Amino acid sequence: MKNVMKTCPYCAEQIQNEAIKCRYCGEWLDDRQHPERTSNVLYSPSGYAWNYEYKSEAEFLGWPLIHIAQGINPDTGAPRVAKGVIAIGNFAIGGLAVGGLAAGAVTLGGLGIGLFSFGGLVIGILAADQKALDASIKTIEANFGSLDLTSDVWPFKQTDYYKDQTGINILRQFVSINELIEPGKIAGIKHQTNKIEQDLAENLKHQWPRPVNLDPGIIEPSKLVLATTKNYSHRIYIGQKMYAEVTLIYDKGKWKPFEYTYPDYKQQEYWDFFSKVRKKLLEQLKS
Repeated sequence: MKNVMKTCPYCAEQIQNEAIKCRYCGEWLDDRQHPERTSNVLYSPSGYAWNYEYKSEAEFLGWPLIHIAQGINPDTGAPRVAKGVIAIGNFAIGGLAVGGLAAGAVTLGGLGIGLFSFGGLVIGILAADQKALDASIKTIEANFGSLDLTSDVWPFKQTDYYKDQTGINILRQFVSINELIEPGKIAGIKHQTNKIEQDLAENLKHQWPRPVNLDPGIIEPSKLVLATTKNYSHRIYIGQKMYAEVTLIYDKGKWKPFEYTYPDYKQQEYWDFFSKVRKKLLEQLKS
């Protein structure tokens, strides 16, 4: 007899019809109270949960400075809505709103309704060697305009994820572009950097199949947003088969990571460079 399946109301995965606890997000599906219920946590034993809510204690005009809300409210069965000065979620309303449906003064999302938007384009480079790094910087400048700031070059040793594609002595460097961009363009820019990667792989004729990896992102006064082709529970669809991730937030004078933030993006030397880009951005916005 074929197993009857149902959809988990918390993470939308297909599970057995008789299940009382989701194997994917770890949520209980019955009405009983369980001490390990995970409705308000970002991470569960089975992976990143779809349901998460964070609201800062600090407020401005009655709104929390930061409100992150994602997934389904288990008490009401309705989608969570983020409302704050900085609002992040599938549905977001705020001064700075990031979401699948975002409304506010500054927005980034699949559908954005706002007054204006701006940001500084930053591109993270992983290169197999110095030759590949130099070629990538030259190509970035040819495609996106003059560079504004360039970071130091660091060895990339936080993971061996790219060793079969880019080698074992990978170099990391960041560059920022002088001209500000609209955040809504980041999906197209990610497609463009993917094409640049493919062209460089063909032209460099390197021993490694992917000698260059380019990760574009947007720095705003309050956050760093990265674009990616990979979906996950903490990422928002922004169109063109691309997703956006708030990787870092800037709060009380310093960058702060999330639990899901890439390990190398938790390094102080990265934050120091991002702070320089942020400072230049603020100067540009004032001029």
